[in-house]
Amino acid sequence: MPSHLIYRELRLLLLVALVTFFRFRIKGKHNIPKKGSFIVAGNHTSYLDPIAVGVSMPMVVHFIAKEELVGPGLFGSVMSKIGMVPVKRGSQDVGVIKESLKYLRQGQVVGIFPEGGRVETPGFGEPRLGIGMLAAHSKVPVLPMYVKGTENLLSKRKKFGIPERIEARIGEPLEFKEDKNVHHKKDMYKEFSDKVMKSIANLKSAYEIGY
Repeated sequence: MPSHLIYRELRLLLLVALVTFFRFRIKGKHNIPKKGSFIVAGNHTSYLDPIAVGVSMPMVVHFIAKEELVGPGLFGSVMSKIGMVPVKRGSQDVGVIKESLKYLRQGQVVGIFPEGGRVETPGFGEPRLGIGMLAAHSKVPVLPMYVKGTENLLSKRKKFGIPERIEARIGEPLEFKEDKNVHHKKDMYKEFSDKVMKSIANLKSAYEIGY
């Protein structure tokens, strides 16, 4: 778990850098829960996404990420200090869920990208069941977030492009209630996952019409 003092200092430094170089702005901060644990769920196109999501939150956000991102070197050091929690490559959703639940039960905030890895094509990828499972088992709110602009830098589409602007849009928290009578849990998890991605898509649509 990162030191809160180091986290706050690094968060401020990264926020200033994003504002200075990419005119970063955040919309919808009033939707962030004031207390208690919750899940932040965002779209994923770039290695910058965890940073954009992390600096948008006033509290520490723990991201469950593949262990390569939290390895040696400057980038790995930054990732670990902003709350990245490494998991082995190839870990199944259930392993990630268990690790995430541990933090949520401690009253922490967990960040997750429903699509899994970075999406290469325009638009969104198919959400994995993980976010639905986590929402069902944790019983905490899910805060949808849409990040725009990062697809032009450190993404599968463009490694070294220059974004005109990076913007984070935060939606209203989503509440999920697990139905104990459902026989096919996967159907429920898929329904929850699809609802999260639809909320992220709605934030994208609002961005595109300038709302």
